[in-house]
Amino acid sequence: MYFSIKDIVVLGGFIFLCLLTGMVSSYFMTDGLQNWYPALIKSPLSPPDWLFAPVWTVLYILMGTAVWLMWREREAQSDTFPVAMTMFLVQLFLNGAWTFCFFYLQNPVLGLAEIIGLDLALILTVFVFFKMSRAAGVLLFPYALWLAFATYLNGYIVWAN
Repeated sequence: MYFSIKDIVVLGGFIFLCLLTGMVSSYFMTDGLQNWYPALIKSPLSPPDWLFAPVWTVLYILMGTAVWLMWREREAQSDTFPVAMTMFLVQLFLNGAWTFCFFYLQNPVLGLAEIIGLDLALILTVFVFFKMSRAAGVLLFPYALWLAFATYLNGYIVWAN
């Protein structure tokens, strides 16, 4: 498979966009993570706090790669591409917004409602991506699994607190 300079630049741009979403959203979590979150009752399945940054970094790289694969199919799938891109951007926005709702506003109930919306948006995104590029859809599976786990963790916090 041949990759042009443009392909590599666009891949880097998509990965950067996803990582930027994580960096911007992390700005909104600092105070809540340090002062509010430690006092919450969390699930016994909650991973250690240090694990979240590396997991999200990998997931953002997979997301950027998935959207790039979909972008490479844009001409062959010209009817589906605008829908796929819109769905991706919606779920990416919701991804970043969850941190604002949960940590910045310190509102687990709003966070749960938001993450359920994100779950639904991601399911639609995976479906559309899979239709355009099987590999792009598959690359979003780890994200979908982690997001389902995050939804459980958020729900547990709502239930226990």
